[in-house]
Parts: sequence; C-alpha cells; structure tokens
Amino acid sequence: MIALKKFLSFIFLFLITVTYASEGYQCNFLDLENHWSSPYANYCFEKGYIKGTGPATFSPDLSVTRAMLITALGRYADADISSYKTSTFPDSNINTYYGPYIEWAKSHSIIKGYPDGTIKPNQTVSRAEMATIVSNFLEFSTHQEVNSSCENFSDDAKIPAWAKDCVYKVSSLGIITGFNNDHGLAGRFFDPSGQALRSYLVAIIYRMDTLLD
Repeated sequence: MIALKKFLSFIFLFLITVTYASEGYQCNFLDLENHWSSPYANYCFEKGYIKGTGPATFSPDLSVTRAMLITALGRYADADISSYKTSTFPDSNINTYYGPYIEWAKSHSIIKGYPDGTIKPNQTVSRAEMATIVSNFLEFSTHQEVNSSCENFSDDAKIPAWAKDCVYKVSSLGIITGFNNDHGLAGRFFDPSGQALRSYLVAIIYRMDTLLD
C-alpha cells in the first residue's frame, strides 16, 4: 500500500510538472542560470515572442540577425502575416520562419532593403541598427512620433548620423539603455558599433511591454 501511494504521488507530481511546462509557466534554459537577462528571456519565451536555440539553451550572448529581430518584433506586435505570400527580396524566402515578418515590416516602413535590392536577413545587427529598427517599430505601433530628450552619451561622436536621432529616441523612453562607463570616458556610453545580442533583444521587448502600456 505504501509503495502504491508513493508511485501515485510520483505520477501526480510528474503530471503537474508536464502540465506547467506545456503551458509555458517554466522554461529550463541551462545557459540562463545567473545571467542578467534571465527574467527578460523567460518572460519573452513564455509570451511566445522568442524561442530558444535548443531544448535547453537560449544563447543570450548570441548576436541578433535582422531576421531574428524582425520576427521577434512581429510576434510581439501580434502581426497578421497571413496575407504575405511572396517575398519582394531575392535573398528572403517567404517559406522561412522570418519571411512573412520581413514583408510585414517592410510594408509598415519598419525596415528597408539595401541599395542592391537585398534585405540580408542573416546579417547580424549593430546596436545602432537595432535602435533604428526599434524606433521605426515604435512609431508604427504607437502611431505617434517618438521624441528624443536625454543626455548625450559619452561616445556620441561615434554614433552614425543616420542612427543618432533614433538612438536618443529609444534611450529617452528607457527602451534601449547605455552602459556604465568602463572605457575611460565621462558618463554613460552607447557602443553603437557593438553587436546586438539576444539578451539585449529580450530586455528591449520586456521594457516595451511594461513601460509603454
């Protein structure tokens, strides 16, 4: 009898665990343990905005590609991509996970192609590029222009002219923040040419979801 009770208790606990996991209440990414982005990554994973890179890995320090960024923003916006059946870019396949989201983003002026007509979906994104795309997304999703009003970063001179306004727009909202200075400069710095990482992406989406309600 005792053995039977132990067995039934084990089955009960197993079923609870499976149920919670299937409903998205927990995710066991081993590489998020003690990582600063863990709460943001878990939040975005449970919301369905972003997926892991493996059964037990999230890869928070992996560089973000244009395809990853646009797909995550599209999922966050709950974009209706059902009408996008063909790709307008020669290097984007509409049948990939990102193909319809690329077309959705283009149709709403969130992204543009390159002068040669390509979109380069697998190209990694710099922090300046991420700020520009996120700023465009915010203007689309909020239907209003985002104003920039914050103190200049210590590496302001390194921010490209085409991205500067967008960098300060998203920074003034607290969506994309700078880093504490460890480069011998006064104040905070933005690191515009640094690679955008998956950890940055989930933090950005979390902030949009909580700060812009």
